[in-house]
Amino acid sequence: MKKALFFAIAVAMGSPALAQTLLPPPTNEEVRAPRPARGPGIPSAVAIEAAQAAIAACGAQGHKVTALVVDSQATPIAMVSADGAAAITQRIAAGKAATTIKMKMSSGEAAAKAKTDPAFLASLMADPSMGSPRQGALPIKIGNDVLGAIAVSGAPGGDIDETCAVVALPIIATRVAARAAPAASAKLDPKQVMLTLPKDLKWTDTNGASSAPLFGDPSKPGFYGVLIKWPPGRHSKPHSHNHDRFAYVISGTWWKSTSSTLDMSTLVPIPAGSMVEDVANQIHWDGALDDTALIMLVGEGPLTTKQVDAK
Repeated sequence: MKKALFFAIAVAMGSPALAQTLLPPPTNEEVRAPRPARGPGIPSAVAIEAAQAAIAACGAQGHKVTALVVDSQATPIAMVSADGAAAITQRIAAGKAATTIKMKMSSGEAAAKAKTDPAFLASLMADPSMGSPRQGALPIKIGNDVLGAIAVSGAPGGDIDETCAVVALPIIATRVAARAAPAASAKLDPKQVMLTLPKDLKWTDTNGASSAPLFGDPSKPGFYGVLIKWPPGRHSKPHSHNHDRFAYVISGTWWKSTSSTLDMSTLVPIPAGSMVEDVANQIHWDGALDDTALIMLVGEGPLTTKQVDAK
């Protein structure tokens, strides 16, 4: 009876440990300590895609696994567990990933070496983040740089885990290369696509607002596009235009009124993402109150603006 009671208590005390997260919550001292920058790694979106690809590869074989992608310091970037994957696979995957990063080899290579090198095995076992070496994690290399590792756990054997991890490596290489290519070598043919970067926009100040032409010329026949930036507290006076104009609010809150007087109580907030049409020859006025409003205006020239005598 005493043995049974002791066993029950031991199980009850041990159960929470099985449900713990990979790392315990930080102490107050850790929270207050300086937070150094993360180590180099692949983008989180790419890490998520890679983890999902590895899970799908194992899932096609009927195995429910966890896939973990870490950065060059073994810090997790993305962890995804398939529906029904055992919770412990998360911890096993973390051990595999840590082994790959710290030992600078795949976890399978580390497992093979540990079989013939007692000192190497002892060094693994002495580090709680690694423990017993298991196959299933591979380094993520871009050129000669190691940017992290991907680990899979949950298949019947580490060799199967590894084959699922292998599936993700070409995806990572392709996505990272695509992100780096435009800055390195890719160019657009100006005969096919004309590009204007933010630094090349020509901003001028007019009547309290800043404007930058995108295409066309409002003073000439044809379509035109212009960016308008209203700083907080600035607005136009009641006016009308000879042609319809279409506006899209890019950011901030644009405030607009159809009153013929400068009555601030008549202003209506136009949130970002809204489209507005200024009907030709109809009175309106607009601006910004608490934050900067950025608007794109499109219309047909030549444009004339008639001011209302607002008192």
